[in-house]
This record gives sequence, structure tokens and C-alpha cells, in this order.
Amino acid sequence: MQADDIYRLLGEAVARRRKLLGMTQAELAKVVGLSRGSIANIEVGRQKMLVHQAYALAEALRLENVGQLLPLVPSSEPSAEHVRVHVGVGSAPGSGTDAEGMTARQRAEIESLVSHAQPAKGRKAGGT
Repeated sequence: MQADDIYRLLGEAVARRRKLLGMTQAELAKVVGLSRGSIANIEVGRQKMLVHQAYALAEALRLENVGQLLPLVPSSEPSAEHVRVHVGVGSAPGSGTDAEGMTARQRAEIESLVSHAQPAKGRKAGGT
């Protein structure tokens, strides 16, 4: 799956869920702190988003986790169990976070996000 395909499918999922909830692009934009134009561009795959924006969209669209917006990858690609993510932030003692400052749920969602974004074998990300 090419990077452009991922953003197109992600955008289609955002649009589908937004419409299912009866929200306008302007209403969704206000909730997540983006412009209506940005939502329109995301929905057609023209605009990439940052991880925190994906989380904000998932929350605004009343999804249990950000992974529900991500397109499925063929089973021959690595699963989340094979992907390790290092985000480089510290934890506070007693905070319920790991050594990198993340909860187990946050780590699982980020690992799922990364594993779904892996390029197909034999292709470079963004390449042909």
C-alpha cells in the first residue's frame, strides 16, 4: 500500500464516520481545531495529519481508538507485535506510564498506527 493510498483511505474513513454521525465538516473542524478546508482536504487524501490530529479526529468521531480510522494492510505485512516505537519522553513516578511516558493503551495505538503505515515489501515509502 502506497502512502497516498493510506491517506486517501484514512480520509474516506473520516468522511464516512462524520456523515454517519450527522456532522458537517465545519462542526468536525471546530471540535478538532482545524479549518473546514483542512477537514475537506483530509477527507479526500490531499492533506496529511499529525498523530495528535488523528487522535483528536478519532475522539471527535466517537471511536474507541485511532486504529479504527486506519486502512487494513495485507496480512503479509508486519503486525503491531513486530513494530517497536520509541518516542523519547520520560515518565513521572506513579503516573501509570512506562519508561517513555506512555500508557499501555497509548503505546498499543501508536504501534498499530505505525504498523498500518508500513510500506509494502519491496517498495520505499512515498516511492513507486
